[in-house]
Amino acid sequence: MKWTLILRLSLIELALTLASIFFLSPNLETILWLATVLFYAYAIGNGTRQYRFLHGILLGIVNAVWVSVVHAIFLARYLARHPVANSTIDMISHSRPRLSLALTAIFTGIGQGIVIGVFAVVAGMMVKPPRLDLSAPTETMEPGAEA
Repeated sequence: MKWTLILRLSLIELALTLASIFFLSPNLETILWLATVLFYAYAIGNGTRQYRFLHGILLGIVNAVWVSVVHAIFLARYLARHPVANSTIDMISHSRPRLSLALTAIFTGIGQGIVIGVFAVVAGMMVKPPRLDLSAPTETMEPGAEA
């Protein structure tokens, strides 16, 4: 498991979440979410050799945590810029909007993780793995010994 890769990629989600609260329009936000999912899949496919699907699932869960925390902190501003989310929260739970957002983010994160994981497996099949150089001298040879 490459946790550093997961955490670094999740910082992109944090930045995108903050941008969506402060200045991104919801239409542009959707396009950027799709682009980041494709980038995540490429980065996981290129940066790992095994457990690509699991990396995608875990990235989706970590992203859900970021999104839940940021939306809970900036709830009023988020709901002002996203009227669809506001109406959805009213339908789910009118009295507890933070809980509604957290539950929605968790399920969305798991779904996003599944999509990232599937795309990462496909991207991993398309990316060439680095070649091993077997002609390089090994460091276990005795000094003065010839290869």
